Amino acid sequence: MFADAAPPSGRATSRSWMVISLVGMLAWTALALSAAGPRAQSPAHDSSATPFRLTAAQPKKGADTSFHVASFNLLGWSHTAKGGDAKGYAGGVKRMEYAYQILQNHHVNVVGFQEMQPQQLDKFNDLTGKRWSLYPGNRLERIAMNNSIAWKTSKWERVDANYLRIPYFFGDKVKMPVVKLRNRATGRLVYFANFHNPADTFGNAQKWRDLARRKEIRLANRKSGEGVPLVLTGDMNERDKYFCNMVAKAPMRAANGGSNAAGSRCETPVPMGIDWIFGAKSIQFADYKKVESDLVHKTTDHPFVVARATVPGR
Repeated sequence: MFADAAPPSGRATSRSWMVISLVGMLAWTALALSAAGPRAQSPAHDSSATPFRLTAAQPKKGADTSFHVASFNLLGWSHTAKGGDAKGYAGGVKRMEYAYQILQNHHVNVVGFQEMQPQQLDKFNDLTGKRWSLYPGNRLERIAMNNSIAWKTSKWERVDANYLRIPYFFGDKVKMPVVKLRNRATGRLVYFANFHNPADTFGNAQKWRDLARRKEIRLANRKSGEGVPLVLTGDMNERDKYFCNMVAKAPMRAANGGSNAAGSRCETPVPMGIDWIFGAKSIQFADYKKVESDLVHKTTDHPFVVARATVPGR
């Protein structure tokens, strides 16, 4: 439309004509740019480019997945509260501070807790913020909290969470966790399960331990059939009986060694206690430690067991 405009007449000055001409030129430029499509933005300001930047979080497919895993009976808060049966310890909240320091000292990024009570859970969450997550925590019944699996969120993300009903005192069923985590660095999926089988605190609980063990062995066999490796932690309140049955009847190995091949005598690991770490046979364990340091003795009446697990890439 600007091409058909007549030159100004009358009082219009040459400056006015120049202004009009300039406006016309700018308009034509705008129309040309519009016809050519939107101008490409600089990548520095293009938010759509962000997902395509290479970051350390992008999975390295096929790489081995190595991590430190632990089993940790915390000695529940009630045991050292007023009227509790464990004397000479600091309160449960203070001991949770010690426990977190132990995890840091041993570079743990997945741990199966036993005897975690609400005050200890709250303190753990205060200490870790969003750096750690756990299941079930307070998502299920209060007693289910006792056996929670925790993991570093910078290393792992939760894919699925479930539970197995395990007979505890008097045969009462307690939901104990089974979670599927994905390693953020490699994309590898790993199952983690954590159990506390009953002690003889209220009389002989062997029949309940037998039932619990059988359920845990069936779980190990089921997960093996899915093709995702399982790591199993817990206070089993059994030594050789638990070990010999688990490694003979499921494709599992103990982090502290030992063997029970078909047709041979069961060779139990050394050292051995009632606190265990097992893994699928595809998992290699190294640097197993049964820690009984001064800090551990200030924290709990159990040793702290930890090992480095390596899951092969695929």
